[in-house]
Amino acid sequence: MNKKRLLLWIGVILIFLTTFNLLIYINRKDLGLQYTPASYSSIYYPSEIPKITGFDLLPADKLRIKIIIQGKKCKEWKIIRNDEPFYIHNGAYPELDLLKGKNGYKIMPHGNKEIAIEPIIVKIHYRHEPSPLYHAFYSNIPIGNIKQYSLDSWADAFYDINTDELEKVKKIIKQEINVRDADDTLLKIEKIFGYLMSNFDLKRGARCKKIEDASLSLFKVYSIASTETTGLYCSEFAKIYVLFANAAGIPTRLVQSGGHIGKVKLSTPVFSESFIKEQNRWALVDLHSRKCYVSDVNGMVLNAIDLFNITLLGAQSAYYAKIFRQGEVITAPYSMACESEKYYFSKDAEFKFMFKANKRYSLLKRIYRYLIQPDLTYSNIAVVSSARQYIKLFLLYGWILFFLTWCFLAISCKNEPD
Repeated sequence: MNKKRLLLWIGVILIFLTTFNLLIYINRKDLGLQYTPASYSSIYYPSEIPKITGFDLLPADKLRIKIIIQGKKCKEWKIIRNDEPFYIHNGAYPELDLLKGKNGYKIMPHGNKEIAIEPIIVKIHYRHEPSPLYHAFYSNIPIGNIKQYSLDSWADAFYDINTDELEKVKKIIKQEINVRDADDTLLKIEKIFGYLMSNFDLKRGARCKKIEDASLSLFKVYSIASTETTGLYCSEFAKIYVLFANAAGIPTRLVQSGGHIGKVKLSTPVFSESFIKEQNRWALVDLHSRKCYVSDVNGMVLNAIDLFNITLLGAQSAYYAKIFRQGEVITAPYSMACESEKYYFSKDAEFKFMFKANKRYSLLKRIYRYLIQPDLTYSNIAVVSSARQYIKLFLLYGWILFFLTWCFLAISCKNEPD
């Protein structure tokens, strides 16, 4: 096949690829093209938390656990089985001495002060006869080679405020809210939540025209809402809290829930989640529904998807909530504070988690979000498929490849003598 005929065929393919890419661009607001579906583990276990990627059953009743700690290598492990004296294992991965029945193991990096993590708890059910068989029935870290994202990839509210505004926020946090470095994360959240609710609880509803200005920074929105008569939507409540929480050193992100019927968008409330480092868990914080956080009987906080599942099961009475009531932050049964979840968290709800880089609406950031890092979504129904993302990228990169090839051949043919 000569170059001119090849140029013609590549041109035909290029026309088809251009047509398909235009169709995708026209439908770019389709959920499957905007978002990537993600698992619970990817959303809620940041890369700062270790993960177990595999197990190897070894001779002499030993089990090697492949524990990955982000960016760090451990060569020595301290292992405690049940309440027995600890033993040390030298190697890249810990090896457990198995015992028949159900046994618990506490695993800690040893001899490397740079690796500061909470003890890893694993519970193993082991049977030796008729053939060796084990079952890991509990772990306090994720199991599986899951995709993880760093806390820094989520938590940021400073993309539209300047240094002076950020310093003013930090000054308010320290001097007016009285947040101290020694406070644990939940206490810091309670202080910030109580302060903001005291200022804005009665400011609900339609916003004044000043706040509707999209160019305003979050700090300016906060300042206007603090000094003037205006209402606030749930998104303003959430964004102002995200600003203050991140400024106080609490990794916090925005979450949006909602749904679609075809191209019709259903209600889309916006709230936030803060990372509780003492528990390695995210906690839902929703100022608009006067909810500081929800926890179980052991004090472990719950995130948006936890509350989504609890709502579907109707199990609210087993949990407790910190809420704002009559000017104070109090503890109450979650069943008294779950109206928002009952209303919005239907079985077909979708949850969207936005990476911090994607909040910057420059052209380059939009291209980055579209091609490299689409925001994540979670749902119990198959609204979004990863296949659409792969098809989108395949068609786009295919167009780029064929376009460059066509240009090269066109120049080559032009330079050839007749």
